[in-house]
Amino acid sequence: MPTLPSAGHDRALAHYSAMAAEALVMQRNAGLKHTPGPWQWDGTALRPAQPDPDVSHVHTILHADGGCGYLMSNVHDTVREIDADLRLIQAAPELLKALQMVAEIHDTALDSADRTYRMSMIMPMVRAAIDQAVQP
Repeated sequence: MPTLPSAGHDRALAHYSAMAAEALVMQRNAGLKHTPGPWQWDGTALRPAQPDPDVSHVHTILHADGGCGYLMSNVHDTVREIDADLRLIQAAPELLKALQMVAEIHDTALDSADRTYRMSMIMPMVRAAIDQAVQP
């Protein structure tokens, strides 16, 4: 008599499926033209966190001595908005990767239970990317 897969087997399969989705996303990203993340803001420039001339031609993504607000805008509000913009730009590679993984899982899940479990496997990464984009 054949044995049914255990809950542990199902979790292992879903975990493997989530890892396979990440591998597919990485493979698709191999041809991307943007500077690979993660990126970091050092106070005057947005740069790759680990610059590597074998991976990217760019060592500085954005350089600025500060942002520019409208002449009549409140300087404190302008600085807060520029800081929020910088966090969002800095988080862009991780946000893109998270969205690609969500799309991959949506497109390849076997059923709704598989999709739910695989999504639960990547949600910490998704939430971390969102937090990086929005938290000061």
